[in-house]
Amino acid sequence: MALCTVLTAILLSGCTYQRNVALPEAGFPEEIYATPPLNSYYSAKVGVFPFKAPPYAPEAGKKAARVLFRELVDNKVFFHTQLESTAGSNIQKSLSDIACAKNYDIIITGDVLYYLEGSLYQASKINMEIQVFRVRERGTRLLWWAKATENAAPEPSRDLIILRVKGAPAPSAETLMRRNAEKFVEMLVKKPERH
Repeated sequence: MALCTVLTAILLSGCTYQRNVALPEAGFPEEIYATPPLNSYYSAKVGVFPFKAPPYAPEAGKKAARVLFRELVDNKVFFHTQLESTAGSNIQKSLSDIACAKNYDIIITGDVLYYLEGSLYQASKINMEIQVFRVRERGTRLLWWAKATENAAPEPSRDLIILRVKGAPAPSAETLMRRNAEKFVEMLVKKPERH
């Protein structure tokens, strides 16, 4: 028996095992500032516009809009959802003008407040805010407004006696954006209590 243990230890020495970072299930956004009393907008025509991005990550706003758009479509939140990736401005007045011209009932936009791409040694972090507006002829009305934050640290390596467990880099910023989008979709589909 001792000989088997020694032989196994010799054979397994130098073996490595890669771990992945496990993320808990996404729920509602951490901060919810406004929700309508009832979501009766499932049949609405919706335009998803680029989010405002921080100056150090100029493409983060378009990426956030794409990720949210994909989540909305995959979960069939609205009857008709369109990605407006060419809109160059996040000023609400110009968005409402585009929305009226394209007959959108609802426009969705937001802000990427913080964007940090992690690595093998540094955590990833995404902080996003979403605003959903009902478009009317005389302007817009805020329906939903929430903020979601995701951060995830890398998984460190560990050396065991006979096995080396390799660490894993922090999940990508886009993965965390997707988790924030899942939270926003959860808020749109279900009726959360305001925080």
